[in-house]
Amino acid sequence: MALTFRPNRAVYHSASGVVRFFATHGLLFVRCGVSKDALIAINGACPEGAALERIYMRHRARIQKIADRKHRAGQVDKDGMIVVHEHDLLAQQRTFPRRPARGSIASLYRPSRRYAGQVHG
Repeated sequence: MALTFRPNRAVYHSASGVVRFFATHGLLFVRCGVSKDALIAINGACPEGAALERIYMRHRARIQKIADRKHRAGQVDKDGMIVVHEHDLLAQQRTFPRRPARGSIASLYRPSRRYAGQVHG
């Protein structure tokens, strides 16, 4: 069963450096969070407080997907909270590489499988 996230509910906890958000798994309440370092990695800048909450809200689908995956895998921190860290975001990027959009300039320069390994000349 997948987690059900509570929308529009995120709070930055400065002592732990985590934006906390909440989910349920059936009747079970699940505490989740995303580290400040992960949000900085997504945003590319070093914001504080409410700005971190806004960054979370912009990227919440991606962050919640990772939190759900960690919950299903039983990956919880010592205090029982599921925290999405920077390395989780990087692992997701390696798992799902971005491909150039069809018809874009970058897609024209991808090597063709048909001619891979052949010497031209």
